[in-house]
Amino acid sequence: MNIGELAQVIKVSKKSLRYYESIGLIPGVLRSENGYRVYTRLAVKRAKIITSLRSLGLSVKMIKKLVELQGGEQIRNQLQEVFEERRHNILFQISILQQQQNDLGVWSGNIFNEKITPRNFCLCALTDQNCDCYAIK
Repeated sequence: MNIGELAQVIKVSKKSLRYYESIGLIPGVLRSENGYRVYTRLAVKRAKIITSLRSLGLSVKMIKKLVELQGGEQIRNQLQEVFEERRHNILFQISILQQQQNDLGVWSGNIFNEKITPRNFCLCALTDQNCDCYAIK
C-alpha cells in the first residue's frame, strides 16, 4: 500500500504518516524502485493503532512510549494507567464545560432582565452585579 492509499484508509494526512515514520512509530516501510513508500502489513497495522490511540486523545509522545514497551503485562498495566488518567481528564473537562454551559444560561438570562434596558446595558449586567457605569454624578 502506498502513502496516499494508507492516508485515505486511516484518514490522516500523508505528512502525519511521514512524521510517524521519521520518529520510529511506523516500522517496516519499504521503498519502491521509483522511491515511493510502500507500507507493509505491519506498517499498516501500526498506523491504524496509532490513529486509534490518537482518536482517544493520547499524545504522540505517549504512544511512542507505549510502542517502546515490551508486550505482555508491562504494556497492559501501562495502557490501563494511561486510559484511566485520560478518562479522569475527560470527566474534569466535562465538568468545566457543564459549568460554562450553566454560566452562559445565567448570563444569557441577565441580558434580557427587565431591570436592564438597552439604553443602560453594559457588561456589568451579565454578571448580575450592581452597575453604576451609567450613573450620573
